[in-house]
Amino acid sequence: MELSFAKVSLHSLRSDMLSALVSKLEASSKLAKFQGTKDMLKVMSAAAAVYNQAKTKEDTKKTTSTSKDYFTILRNRYSALAGCVTAGLKGGVAAEQKAAKAIKDKMVSSSLIFSSKTEAMARLEKVLTALGTLPDETFETINALRYITDMQKNVAEYHSTMSKRVDVKVEKTNAAMKARVDLIHAVQNVTEAIKYAQRCLSGAENDLVKAYNTVFAEIATSIKLSSAHKKQEE
Repeated sequence: MELSFAKVSLHSLRSDMLSALVSKLEASSKLAKFQGTKDMLKVMSAAAAVYNQAKTKEDTKKTTSTSKDYFTILRNRYSALAGCVTAGLKGGVAAEQKAAKAIKDKMVSSSLIFSSKTEAMARLEKVLTALGTLPDETFETINALRYITDMQKNVAEYHSTMSKRVDVKVEKTNAAMKARVDLIHAVQNVTEAIKYAQRCLSGAENDLVKAYNTVFAEIATSIKLSSAHKKQEE
């Protein structure tokens, strides 16, 4: 009985697929009988732990960086809007004063909104919802429409971006890239150990081969479905 994963290129697997593959291989590892295979499986598990830790750290770093970027952008936009309101109130033009007061009544101080990064987005969205009840003409009167529009767009982009952090290609970062390569090599060493057991030890890993072939077939199917879905989106 032979181990077959010809349809699975380890180096081309997405990070989530590689993690899923290794997780499934580990689940089947209890079927291993040859000591050489067991030793390689331990190395693979250790490499998987390092890889998962590197991914987690990098995702956290990227997410934090992205969050800070939007935090800064939105705070600047909000300050600009507040500046327009102040100018409108002090400009001496009745229409501008009326518009500025209507906007100010629905605003909260920037220091209160952005005092906590964990709560800033929710607080800002609440204010934007209130401001959204005013007609565009009110903002246009004090030349502030672009700021409210920008903030609404930025908030939407923030949620879209943050919801996709799981898709960040951690392979592009040094720590995660090295851990990924080490893990792939560990998987390859496991397969080599199994092939040795099959050739030189009279098929010592038949049970493990059956289980692994099932896992590789499942991953190959996932790759095929993922590729088909991607083409449909394009």
